[in-house]
Amino acid sequence: MIFINKIAPQMKDYAREKREKKKAALKVIWIIGLMGVLFLVIVSRFAMAGSDDINNGSPSNDDVYAMAKRFVRPTLQSVAPEFHDGYKFRIARDSVYVIRSYAETNQHGETEKTNFEIVLKYKGGPFSAKENWEMLNLNED
Repeated sequence: MIFINKIAPQMKDYAREKREKKKAALKVIWIIGLMGVLFLVIVSRFAMAGSDDINNGSPSNDDVYAMAKRFVRPTLQSVAPEFHDGYKFRIARDSVYVIRSYAETNQHGETEKTNFEIVLKYKGGPFSAKENWEMLNLNED
């Protein structure tokens, strides 16, 4: 019996240590799991972000022309001016673009063609946001 009594306290300590290690290991596993889920949520937010939120480099010719139409439209004396796809595009310098085109307006039953040249500066950010552009010059004839 003396032999059993000496082993029993050691077994109790061993069992208690094993339970404590198991609890600590489970906590670490939960923390790692939560960090993994958080990482996946962050990565998926970036992956599913709209193309307007993230742009790569400079705006395309069509992006610049679309913005040019938004700046020119209020200056024309027509409710619904018609812009055509024919335009000339030039990069004047870094982030400064020149567009030459025309719009047709209908005033008093007559169609009038208005040629324009607009110089726009892109300030950064989404291409479709007007506040990210500055009109440097506009000539109409």
